[in-house]
Formats: sequence, structure tokens, C-alpha cells
Amino acid sequence: MLKNRHISEKVAVLFMIIGVLIILLSLGVSFVNNQQYFTVELSLGEFGEFIGGFVGSLWSLAGILLFYSALVYQREELTEQKDILVKQTDAMISQSKELERQNDTLQKQKQEETFFHLLRFHIDLVETLTFESNDIDIQSGKMQKQQVKGRNTFGEFYNVFKRFYSKYLEHLSDAGVDEDSLKGVIETSYTSFFAEFRYELGHYFRNIVNLLLFIDRANEKDKHFFLSILFSQISVYEMSLIFFHGLTSENKELKIFIEKYALMQDLYQDDLIKLNINLYNDSAYKNEKYDFTYDID
Repeated sequence: MLKNRHISEKVAVLFMIIGVLIILLSLGVSFVNNQQYFTVELSLGEFGEFIGGFVGSLWSLAGILLFYSALVYQREELTEQKDILVKQTDAMISQSKELERQNDTLQKQKQEETFFHLLRFHIDLVETLTFESNDIDIQSGKMQKQQVKGRNTFGEFYNVFKRFYSKYLEHLSDAGVDEDSLKGVIETSYTSFFAEFRYELGHYFRNIVNLLLFIDRANEKDKHFFLSILFSQISVYEMSLIFFHGLTSENKELKIFIEKYALMQDLYQDDLIKLNINLYNDSAYKNEKYDFTYDID
């Protein structure tokens, strides 16, 4: 900026140079005419008046021009500083947004890692499940122990529960059953069933609730994806047990999640489930917002 001097500064410098030249020229002319520097007071007075009147005014004008030039420079510097501050502010905002994006990415990665860790734990739990039964060998007629492991155990558990349910259903009036009666049958039969198999199934259902609680706290964009992945891992008999598990008074939290996210939308409805289908709200079977049937995109 200083290299491109303002025009007023150039004019001021010119005026000062002119003033100096006039003084030198006046001294030179006086010396040539009188062969000496001013010897009389009149000559000194006239010379002083000339310098003060013309050259002084010229220099005063130069001073004004220099002051104006300084103001111009100051204004330009302030403008440049303002532009620099604006650029710095924009850069800081850009960096802040980038850091925010990076933080969101890290949070999402962390969230996905936690979910898949819980899912892996769920799958491992399923693999550790065992169901033992005493069956009669057709050929020998003797009782033999049969052991079922992993995901196949849910079919066995569900068959046992149906026997509990049928036993308590028989006590209802022959005149028919209403929803309150069905709730009572489920409360009694499932509680009895779960008391017998709590050691095998307790940790499984606790982990299901923990997974749903984690999904419920996740970002809205991730919920559909997490739910799709989770229920792609759940078998027909698992879902049937979850259906009845959520209808007991001890597991109200699971029922809330089932109805909130339509977790029964892909439920296989056998006769037992059809009998109790109305014990859940319609939202348990259909929700346009969380439609993940056969969809894990």
C-alpha cells in the first residue's frame, strides 16, 4: 500500500520542495544583488514576510494534504483489517463446521460399533442356549435325553409355553373369553413358564430390551437401519416368544418398544397368536415410519 502513495501526499511533497527551492532562490538572488547576506533589518523583515506568507502557506497546505493522506491510509488499513477479520472469521466457521462433521462421523462410527457389539453379544447368547427334554425312544421304549442347542431351542421353548397356556385357558368359562380374560391367562401361564426357564432365557430378553433401548436413544436416521439388522437375526419362534413376553405386567417396557416401532409387523400368526392379536395396539403391526420388513438397506 505504501508504494502506491496517495496523490495528496505527492502534491504535499511537491509543495515542500517548491517552498525549499523558493527560499534557496531568494537567498541566492539577495546575495547576488547585495554581495552579502541581509545587512539591513528591512531586508530581513521583507524576506520573513515573504517566507511566512507564501512559503508558509504552501507548507501549511502541504501539511493538510499529508494529514488527509494519513487519514486515507488509516481508512485503507482499517478496511484491510476488516477484510482480514472477515476472512479469519469465515475460516474459523469453516473449521468449526468441519470439526462438527468429523465429530458427527466419529459419533456415528462409535454408535454403530456399540450396536454391532451388542448384536454380536445377542448372537452369542443365542448360540449358548440349550434345551433338554426326555423323549421315548420308539424302538427301545426307553426314556432318552434329547438336547437342542442354539436358535433351534426357541421352537422347543415355545411349544412348552403353549402347553402352559392351554392348561390355564381350560379354566376359563365355556361362555367365551374376552381381552381381560386372555390377559389373565397370559399373565399366569407365561409367568409360570418363565419362572421355570428364567435361567435359560432371562439374559436373552434383558439383552433384547437393552438393544431396543440403545436403538431408541439413537439418531432418527439410524433407527430404521438398526431395527432392520436386529430383526433380520430373529427367528419365527423367537418373535412368538417376544410377543407373549411383552404382554406380561413385568415387561411393560418391551411392550412400549413393540408398539412404538411396529416390531410385530413380520410376525407369523399361528392360532395361539391370532387368539391374542388384539392385546397389542395396531401400531405394533404397522408403522409407515418403521417399515423394515425384508429390508436391511
